[in-house]
Amino acid sequence: MGALRLHIIMRAQRKAHGLKFLNFSGDSSIFSRPNSFLYAEGSLMSRKILLALSMMIVPVSYAKSVVVFSGGFGSCFVAGDTSEMVASSQFEALVGSLAKATGEEVVEVRSCYAFGSDEIYVTSEALDINSESMTRADFYRVVQNTVKHVAGGSSAQDVKLFVWGQSHGGWTVMDFARTVSNVTIELLMTVDPISVENCGPGVFSGGVITGDAQGCAEAPTDMLDSGRAIAGRARQWSNWYQTQFPHIHSGPVSAASENIFKSYEDDFWHFAGAHGLIQTDPTVWSEITQRVVRAAKR
Repeated sequence: MGALRLHIIMRAQRKAHGLKFLNFSGDSSIFSRPNSFLYAEGSLMSRKILLALSMMIVPVSYAKSVVVFSGGFGSCFVAGDTSEMVASSQFEALVGSLAKATGEEVVEVRSCYAFGSDEIYVTSEALDINSESMTRADFYRVVQNTVKHVAGGSSAQDVKLFVWGQSHGGWTVMDFARTVSNVTIELLMTVDPISVENCGPGVFSGGVITGDAQGCAEAPTDMLDSGRAIAGRARQWSNWYQTQFPHIHSGPVSAASENIFKSYEDDFWHFAGAHGLIQTDPTVWSEITQRVVRAAKR
């Protein structure tokens, strides 16, 4: 399901016998063929046909949308409450903008990692799941089942899926894209993605002490071989990153559709440095919103 597009091209050819020629073309189901030709004798009949057609044209409608938000390590603090994630207000603003642009209800799935936990906390109101702790594999199934639920009797391909992840959440949505094959991601958004496998709390703490930030100061190297597969599951992949915070930062990902660098040199002493700032940066969220709304109208 996409935007209804009805292109009406009218050409009036005045001939000696007074016939008017109307050519209607488009991809609407109003007509059984891409190009239909209607002949009407006399101007009164032509006006009646145009009036009838004007009553059949409906407002533009868009596909239903599911938006997935996947936060990084500690993004839902200790309790694992997805309603209190670091970027909750940004999530809500994005969902509001998307709903306003499409006129359709937007369904959310949220996930986050609490401090000191390898488990992921997940919420899907569509499935009556509220901040439940589960494995990443179970989280991926929740996303799939949410898409199926929203699709109803239609194909899952009729639902537009937007997926956002930051830090460990960025790695998580990359892993989701390479693992799950029965959904298409309309827009994959990774924000300073950090490998869950190569940059755990111990590696990060050791890097702060020794200055060796290997594993935590790079784009996820364990995803390099899967880059093409990930890109193949997403119609567009936008990657934002920073390199100012030396202990933890990502970098460009060659398989992404675009890599967008952000600078936070003046905010070095923020908690987690620029790596923390980028997840709530108004400029980044403005760029995300623009891309999501544009993709929703494709």
